[in-house]
Amino acid sequence: MIVRLFPHGSAEYRASLTLRCRFLREPLGLMLTPADLAGEEDQLHFGLFLSEEDQAVCPPPEGLVASLIAKPLESPPQGVTRVMGAADAESGVSAPSEAVFEGYFTGPVRLRQVVVHDDFRSCGAGRRLLAGAEKHLSELGATEFRLFARTPVAGFYQRCGYELTGLVAELIGLPHSELVKTYRGLE
Repeated sequence: MIVRLFPHGSAEYRASLTLRCRFLREPLGLMLTPADLAGEEDQLHFGLFLSEEDQAVCPPPEGLVASLIAKPLESPPQGVTRVMGAADAESGVSAPSEAVFEGYFTGPVRLRQVVVHDDFRSCGAGRRLLAGAEKHLSELGATEFRLFARTPVAGFYQRCGYELTGLVAELIGLPHSELVKTYRGLE
């Protein structure tokens, strides 16, 4: 499995919407709305993908088993803020393995919409996705990561090095705890 960026609007992005609907929204009787997706074109999208060999055995859509979105909190990233496939940026058709981001972060980043396919939970997929995204974001200058987790799964993030801030908010009708992590490189 490999963590990589993918462009907004790509086949991988559409697969991430399917994951988000199926595992985050539908169990609550909710759907993703245009308001939920507003601004995502200016955020970074990360996915955990199966290798081609793994996909032959168990093929989820586009090989995507987990995804998350990274959103700068303080100032917009400096430079180009959109991820596009390097193969054909003008048409929007992307070569996912060549997706690039040009620019850097100057403040904390909010991780959001973290989702793992049910078939890949409890096997390290979530941990691998977080670690890969954190490493990539730190290379772009991010030093702090914040997220709101549904309170029952906050322990997972604590095991990944996040600390509770004490802030609890009700989001989509459920209590969410805020967690924060200062990136210290590979642990």
